[in-house]
Order: sequence, then structure tokens, then C-alpha cells
Amino acid sequence: MWRGNEAPLVSGNDDSEYISQFVLDECAAGDPAAARERLRVLQLLPVLEITSEVAAVAASILRSGKIPRKAATDAAHIAIAAVHGIDFR
Repeated sequence: MWRGNEAPLVSGNDDSEYISQFVLDECAAGDPAAARERLRVLQLLPVLEITSEVAAVAASILRSGKIPRKAATDAAHIAIAAVHGIDFR
């Protein structure tokens, strides 16, 4: 989850929390009962869009070598936050 920073593509204030489809996918994995509970908790949070710009930023992060290819989902999390102007706290 991320907290918003009043970016152009994100409405809300600095206390808003956001997720992406990657977060939902991760939370859906594992024990089915636990996954249902995780997803229930997240159901009201806004989901940030995975755009072509997000894909390009994630690819650039991976090409830089700062994050290994085996951590491509982590690069995607960073890209989503960067493209949508989300502030990590």
C-alpha cells in the first residue's frame, strides 16, 4: 500500500492509501482463508492503474540493474508509485 502525495493522477490527501493489482495478486496467494481475509480488508482501497508508462518505468528500473530481474514485481511496485506520484512513508 502507498500513501498519496496529491499527484496529478491521484486524488485525495496525504493520508490516502492505494494499492495496485500486484498487491491484490500477492494477497490472493497462499492459504485460501487467509487470502480471503486479506482481500476483504483491501476491497475498499483505490487501485492504481498499470499503464504503458508504468511498464516502461519498470523496464527501465530493471535495465539499470539496481533491482535484479528476479524482483521484477518489486520494480513494478516502484514504477506504479512513481508514475502515480505516490509518496512512500
